[in-house]
Amino acid sequence: MNNHSGTQDIYDTENHCAKCGARLYISTTDIPFVLNSLRMTGLAGLMCICGHTQFIGSDLMPRPHPQKRND
Repeated sequence: MNNHSGTQDIYDTENHCAKCGARLYISTTDIPFVLNSLRMTGLAGLMCICGHTQFIGSDLMPRPHPQKRND
């Protein structure tokens, strides 16, 4: 995650919304909640401006959707 300064400190998750492609950020006030969710469950949901919830894992990467494979 990268720190960005402005009127409110935010952190760039370096992830994009799977629905609209917008970059996903976390405000510094939300960091403790996201980290707690990651510690407790291994996942955290980030709400995009489009309303889509993007789930991230403890490595802060989006969790892929299961795909069927024909082996």
